[in-house]
Amino acid sequence: MNNNKLFKAIIGIIIVIAIGLLYWMFPNIDNNNVDVNNPIGVIQNAYEENLKLYFFNVGNADSALIINKDEAMIIDGGNTINGKNIYKYITEELGYYNIKYIVATHADRDHIGGLPTIIENMNSIETIFMPNTDKQTAQTKNIINSVNNKKISVIEPEIDSEYILGNAKFKIKWVATETQGEKDENGKTRNVVSSNST
Repeated sequence: MNNNKLFKAIIGIIIVIAIGLLYWMFPNIDNNNVDVNNPIGVIQNAYEENLKLYFFNVGNADSALIINKDEAMIIDGGNTINGKNIYKYITEELGYYNIKYIVATHADRDHIGGLPTIIENMNSIETIFMPNTDKQTAQTKNIINSVNNKKISVIEPEIDSEYILGNAKFKIKWVATETQGEKDENGKTRNVVSSNST
């Protein structure tokens, strides 16, 4: 066997072992959880019976849903075109019309573009977490208008603040700041690092 064939055989064995390890580590994940006809390509994985995670396929954008004991939290909403499909899946497929938390990680279009559609159509949203930013994009303005129209509480999270989702607790571990603890004239934490670091 020449070196090229030996190399290909070794790569093949490594791939088979890697796939076997994935199935061994995540026995509850199978391809039946992905609906190929679903335009947002949801992947679901349930940890025990209390925590459910959904990752929406929104291309290079970002959007996830966490459910614990019938309370839901959305992290980002993909691009503007994704908002309608994410909302439809959460309400029609999962039956959630009330969201406890929405996390808008940062003001880039591929993270908050779909959130206004979700915010405007949900029956209720308790709190939205958003960083303080000077980035005034069309998407930023849309989300602020949606929040103001629905009179939703907006919080700029503080490091080590804790919140409850169902019977789970989560803690804010980092908020991007210019210098640790520096505030603007309104008392809001400054955010001048790369927005994708938030």
